[in-house]
Amino acid sequence: MTIYNIINIGKNLYYNHTYLALTIIAGITVLIVLNPKPAFKIFCAVLVFLLVIYSFKILGHTSLTGVNNEKQMVNQTVNKTK
Repeated sequence: MTIYNIINIGKNLYYNHTYLALTIIAGITVLIVLNPKPAFKIFCAVLVFLLVIYSFKILGHTSLTGVNNEKQMVNQTVNKTK
C-alpha cells in the first residue's frame, strides 16, 4: 500500500460519505483544540500501530517471495535431473 492508495481511500470516503467524513474531521479538530497533549499521544499510538502492521505486511510479502523462489528452484532442479 502506497501513500497514493491511502490518499485515494480518503478521497473515496469524502466523496461517497461526505457528512461522515466531515464529522470525523470536526471531531478530530475539537479533540486537538481542547486536549492537544492526549490527542498527540493518541495520534502517536495509532501511528506506531499502523507502522507495525505495515512492517508485518512487508515481512509477509518478502517471505512469500522467498518461498515461491525456493519452489521454483526445486522444480527446476528436479526437472533437470529427470
